[in-house]
Amino acid sequence: MNLSSIDQKIQKEFFDSKKLVGANFALHIDGSEFHFSKFGFQNREKEILMDRSTLFQIHSMTKPIVSFGFMILVDRGLISLEDKISEFIPKMANMNVLKELIPGDLNTITAINEITILDLLRHTSGFTYSFMENNSIDQFYRDNTIGSFHKSLESLINILSETPLLFEPGTKWNYSVSTDVLGFIIQKITNKTLGEFLDEEIFQKLDMTDTSFHLDKSNYSRIASMYDFNAKGEPILDQKYNSDPLQLNPNFNSGGGGLISSVDDYLKFANMILYRGNYRNHHFISDNTFSLISQSHTSHLPKFEKTDMGSLGIINLTGYEFGLGFSILTDPEKSQNLGSKGELAWVGKGSTFFWVDPSKNMTVAFFSQLTPFTSYDLWHKLRNIVYSSFE
Repeated sequence: MNLSSIDQKIQKEFFDSKKLVGANFALHIDGSEFHFSKFGFQNREKEILMDRSTLFQIHSMTKPIVSFGFMILVDRGLISLEDKISEFIPKMANMNVLKELIPGDLNTITAINEITILDLLRHTSGFTYSFMENNSIDQFYRDNTIGSFHKSLESLINILSETPLLFEPGTKWNYSVSTDVLGFIIQKITNKTLGEFLDEEIFQKLDMTDTSFHLDKSNYSRIASMYDFNAKGEPILDQKYNSDPLQLNPNFNSGGGGLISSVDDYLKFANMILYRGNYRNHHFISDNTFSLISQSHTSHLPKFEKTDMGSLGIINLTGYEFGLGFSILTDPEKSQNLGSKGELAWVGKGSTFFWVDPSKNMTVAFFSQLTPFTSYDLWHKLRNIVYSSFE
């Protein structure tokens, strides 16, 4: 592998072109660091250089961690994938579902299927996100600010229980707040906050000391600033985002997107995934349970292609299916990516990326802070830079 070539290509593609302000990049082989590099600035305006200790808001890269944590409970027999979520959230029995996808129309009927735990883990629940901007339910989410900034997780669950589903549970894939609902159920089962549960079951065991839902003021100087881009496509400091105190200390632990972490911390989690739930003398789950996580649970559904994520842009998921909390690369040729069949991965809206490639015993993380993550097709270009260096 040509490591200097990787750095040169990343520098040229993302930084000489002024597409990104800063990033940390790390690649591990066989569970150990093979390469680390840092680029640009943590905060360009203050001339603070990117540092290995820089912390990032990882947004939806919270989902794989929470989903894995949930599977620890499944592995212990405390809950099953077939369980209806109404067993833990009675208000979510007999949910209403949108009758037809007609713009501005909220005519509903009672859903035939109840939402199951499996539906939450693979995003087939019928929930959605306010930023999707594709239909009247997405608009309802926006009008009622349904998302990560509710006063409490309980208030989010309450309004979700009164909101129509986008489709019949189990029949389609749609990115959504499902992992926040998983977090609520974790709290119900364990009588702990989601943060306490993850800390005890995952973070402490993996020595992930820089990963949490709340940032201590002593670490404010380590957080990477978030950037948007202007009409010319140039990164500009997102003043509104960076000045919002809820970004660093939200009202509740959002299982869908609330964690702050570092590249080094996240790769500890990724390496544990590489070794199928076994890492650093800790056995997190059985091999049978890990097989459930790493296999596709959406192969019977319409195939993923270019998926409209509303204000986040278009993400090309052609060649991918979804496991339990992770995307799975099932057809590298169709994806038009360099990569390996069976790869597990996901992204965060602020341009954080990771993947686990079992065939090469490789884990990769690239953390930047630019919204939306689809701005420059970073996901595909980065992967192709890495894999072309093997040739």
